[in-house]
Amino acid sequence: SGRLHREPADLLETLLRVVRIAASHWGNILQDLYLGLALMTLVSVGTFGLGTRLARGHHWIGNGLAIATVLLTILYVRFFWDDIRLARFVPVSNLIIVGNGLPLMSTFLAGIVWRRIRHWRRLVAVTALWIAGLYAVASPLLANTPACSANWETIDDFGVRVCIQTTPATCTPACAATLLGLYGIDTTEAEMARLCLTSRNGTNWAGLYHGLKAKTRDTPWDVVVLSGSLKDLRGPVIISVGLPHDVAPDSYYRTKWIWNPGEEHSVILLGINQKGLLQIVDPAPEIRGETWFPQDLGVLWRGQGMALVRREATR
Repeated sequence: SGRLHREPADLLETLLRVVRIAASHWGNILQDLYLGLALMTLVSVGTFGLGTRLARGHHWIGNGLAIATVLLTILYVRFFWDDIRLARFVPVSNLIIVGNGLPLMSTFLAGIVWRRIRHWRRLVAVTALWIAGLYAVASPLLANTPACSANWETIDDFGVRVCIQTTPATCTPACAATLLGLYGIDTTEAEMARLCLTSRNGTNWAGLYHGLKAKTRDTPWDVVVLSGSLKDLRGPVIISVGLPHDVAPDSYYRTKWIWNPGEEHSVILLGINQKGLLQIVDPAPEIRGETWFPQDLGVLWRGQGMALVRREATR
């Protein structure tokens, strides 16, 4: 029995050693992601075991659990996937890893399938579900980060230095660099693109959360996620803006501002000037800084914001 007790401990120790080696390759600042990956792998083993145990009874129990899991997965993807509001309840830097429910659902379903399907088909189905689950949780780490160059400019009207995005996909890391600079934290677009796990398709907001949490570690500042009413927005704050898919073809913002429906862009709401106009820092090189009417933000804001606050305010 002593050997049986040692084997799980040895397995965990080996897994953590691999995680530490991998983290040292990427730098300690990304170690939390690999620890999160190790944790999710262990939890997935548990959900797999739970699935096999619950499906051990009558045939209809296993079938019902499988159907319920598939429906729950569909609902999760439809309503909760990539919802940064989860950070309010799980305020950890590796939220992009540990806040992903897909691998748990996939491996739970794999446990059910292990009981319901026989012979070689069982091995094929279970292997496919495990691969899908592990890929879902590890995919942020596989991002092909665009190559960025340094491009900072000063907006005299606003009195701030702005990081200008140097690739089409790095508006969010550029905004993150500008926001951090406002609080005296030095960084670059390239560093933030790496920390935010930016791919050539853009940046997941959970990735932005990781990047800001990583750079504010051991500082007086912490990261908060904002959503809800426009009245709750107080600059400086990174916000997601864009037009919804169903906007009218003759929309003012589509015809005059040349915004494409369905495309989201990150900007910084810096504050409000004496005329009541919103000061917007846009990392796009052709814009950099402009003023909006409050009703413009009411149309374009996609309901997500991220800001820095003193740590005492988050407790």
